[in-house]
Amino acid sequence: MSRAIADRAATIRLALEDRLATERSRWVLWLPVGIGAGIGLYFALPAEPPAWPAPIAVAAAIPAAVAAARRGRAGAFAAALVLATVAAGFALADARTALVDAPVLAREIAYAEVAGRVAAITPRNGGARTRLLLDRVILSGRPPAETPRRVRLTLGRGTAPPPLGALVRLGAGLYPPPAPAAPGAYDFRRTAYFARIGAVGYARSRITVLDPAPAGLAGWIGRGLGALRHTIETGIRTAIAPPVAGIAITLMTGERAALDPDLRDAFRASGLAHLLAISGLHITLIAGLAFFVSRWLLASRPRLALTQPIKKWAALIGVVAAAGYMLLVGARVPTLRAVLMATLAMVAILADRNPLSLRLVATAALIILVTTPDTLLTASFQMSFAAVVALIAAYESFERPLRRLSTQAGPLLVAALYLGGLVLTSAVATLATLPFTLIHFQQIALYGIAANMLAVPLTAYWIMPCALAAYAAWPLGLAPPILEAMELGLTLLAKIATTTAALPGAVLRAPAPGDLTLPLCALGGLWLCIWTTGWRLLGLVPLIGGLALGLTARPPDILVSRDAQQIAVRTATGGLSFNTGAAATDFTGEVWLRRAGRAAADPAWPPYGRSPDGRLACDPHGCRYHAHDTTVALVKSVEALAEDCRRHRIVISLVAAGRTCTPPHLIDYWDLRNKGAHAIWLDDTEPRIQVAKSARPWGPP
Repeated sequence: MSRAIADRAATIRLALEDRLATERSRWVLWLPVGIGAGIGLYFALPAEPPAWPAPIAVAAAIPAAVAAARRGRAGAFAAALVLATVAAGFALADARTALVDAPVLAREIAYAEVAGRVAAITPRNGGARTRLLLDRVILSGRPPAETPRRVRLTLGRGTAPPPLGALVRLGAGLYPPPAPAAPGAYDFRRTAYFARIGAVGYARSRITVLDPAPAGLAGWIGRGLGALRHTIETGIRTAIAPPVAGIAITLMTGERAALDPDLRDAFRASGLAHLLAISGLHITLIAGLAFFVSRWLLASRPRLALTQPIKKWAALIGVVAAAGYMLLVGARVPTLRAVLMATLAMVAILADRNPLSLRLVATAALIILVTTPDTLLTASFQMSFAAVVALIAAYESFERPLRRLSTQAGPLLVAALYLGGLVLTSAVATLATLPFTLIHFQQIALYGIAANMLAVPLTAYWIMPCALAAYAAWPLGLAPPILEAMELGLTLLAKIATTTAALPGAVLRAPAPGDLTLPLCALGGLWLCIWTTGWRLLGLVPLIGGLALGLTARPPDILVSRDAQQIAVRTATGGLSFNTGAAATDFTGEVWLRRAGRAAADPAWPPYGRSPDGRLACDPHGCRYHAHDTTVALVKSVEALAEDCRRHRIVISLVAAGRTCTPPHLIDYWDLRNKGAHAIWLDDTEPRIQVAKSARPWGPP
């Protein structure tokens, strides 16, 4: 029996090695995947690991890979490379964490004098408020070793911001960066840590400009770009009527605060929100339009076309156009990533290589992951690379048959091929990003494919060419008629978004999935896209498994906020009922509802008596919640503590419980303050409790 098992194992090993050898040209594409897996493993750990194991693993795996390659052992070589790349990604993330380490405010400061350089200005709430990011901060009465390097402040309503780059001083109330609103929710504290933002707060006095924007090239460019954005925004508001003027301002200046909130919600519900985020699509369109238009103009001069490499000249013009557009709309991380990918594509053209290749995408991903490993955790990174990888993999699969068809096609077949290409592109991009939409936003736009089939060509062939033409015509004073033509396209785009969002069942909401959904879906999707032979279909197994886990996730039965002000319990219908009606409408309540897969809250707790589903029984001192054959005491006052601590196994107290309260499971005021928001799942045996606090460098002090 053991002999048969050994023979079978040897046969499987040889088959795997043969398959790996067949796909040798695709091995390099797994390099950024291994790096990303190591980064993901580092961030998934509950506590900070020691720094030495990962470099040692890299040092041991590389000689093992070399030895396996010399012996012709493809399987052993692949295993050693996997270990080396995963360990390298782990080491990179650890090094990045140590490199960006900076002081973080430990507790609230009601008032402090803050001085610093204005590093960024971000309008909020439709432009009614403004956020400043201050760099090189000085806090009154605090030594430099305890002073945050960067502070983010929200100015009062209607307060004019100072110039970008100016040295300013103002009074402000400061707080540590906020922890997640729920376990597993978006962690701004971690994002702030890697941005070296050590405090957030609100302005409490007028701003004093100590020194205007710095002179020199940087100051001149900053002032010039700010003035140019203002000029473009003013011109757009003159030529285009609201609310679509906000879309034009967003696309041409990067100013999303100008967008109408209802229109923004419609774009999100229709699956068209990516058209409002300046990222891959817009940079590709600008670079591509500049490339093709300049190449066409250069080709119109026969002497140039016959004697000079005009295709490469056009590629350089495309790079310059993408970089200029990025400077104008703001160099945010997704925009920088898109410009990097566009630049690599143009470099491929300069080197006479195919710009539509997975090697190009792998190179871009590798550069980003090596320089900023924490970017892996962002929704924009995951969704943009998922869409690009899937689209290029589909292009590789259908390139030859489509090329054969197009060479023999008549007008009708060409039109059918174009329509089929739109359908395929929309379907592939939507399906590729679907798991990440579910993971990060807990909703899926069910009509997104149809909406994108209409909206993407409209944006690519009408709206963005008009934007590029308006840029070029602005110095000549010819932009208004172009903007008026652009308005027609924007009106159609807004109509597509609002009509789609108003359809019945336009948005499918689902609870936040568990931790396994992301790695399973990512592995399955990459396995499908990277390999080229039949075994690529094995990727469907983890992909479908991850989606199934995500769609069947069970939300927590009880949620408690860190400030001990809010509690929500799961009702018999699967919704959330809050301790007060107002709690459901604030930021924390919105996060809880979204992660529970709900658009609105169920009725608030009864002040006295039982809830409609019978799960809650309340009086002025607190409530008792019963679900899954388990009863939980929800205590609001000290008077009820003694009895509830004696009678119940699980007690959640919004007041300090003291040492006399000793049930098997106790969560009181100080637990919430020290550990952050709590999520509790009840069952017939023991409750499962998760907390928002992270024992990592970005966790609360």
